[in-house]
Amino acid sequence: GALRKLRVSQFTEEELEARDFVSNNVNYMRNLTPQAMEAQRKKVFDEREDRLKKALEQKRRLDEEHYQYRTALLKRKEEHEKLVQLQARQKRWLVLIVTLHRTLVIWDSITRARGV
Repeated sequence: GALRKLRVSQFTEEELEARDFVSNNVNYMRNLTPQAMEAQRKKVFDEREDRLKKALEQKRRLDEEHYQYRTALLKRKEEHEKLVQLQARQKRWLVLIVTLHRTLVIWDSITRARGV
């Protein structure tokens, strides 16, 4: 008794319900005629097949959505890399401009000091 209680307590509520469902179905199936059993088997098979089709369709939709998000993410990543490259080029040009300007200012002050 205690051992059985211990074993039962290890199962989740869903597992216990599933076990009861299976044992009830087995008892139900034992009492069916062969024709009724075949009809029940076909019904269960058709239900499973329908659920499989729905699950596959859902998976296909999720795969498509995942592909679209991944593609968009990669595109954003490429655009970000371009932006970073452009910013680096802008910075280099700015450094060049500032350097040239300073050079011109210095050169101008030297030439004025010489009175050229």
